[in-house]
Amino acid sequence: MGKLHYSDELKYACEEYDEVENKLARTDDISPFMIARRGECSFVQKVRNMENLGVAVSIIIDNR
Repeated sequence: MGKLHYSDELKYACEEYDEVENKLARTDDISPFMIARRGECSFVQKVRNMENLGVAVSIIIDNR
């Protein structure tokens, strides 16, 4: 199993992550999981941003 990642600064995953500083190293983490909060933008945008970061599994959570 991969590690679970969460960015407190970009908790909605609506902005693109800085690929140079925050790119997940797939060699260290074979299948990284990432959590983002629901809202602020579309699910498609969230998943694309996380996918570009190198995430294998995107999890969108809701507070309800």
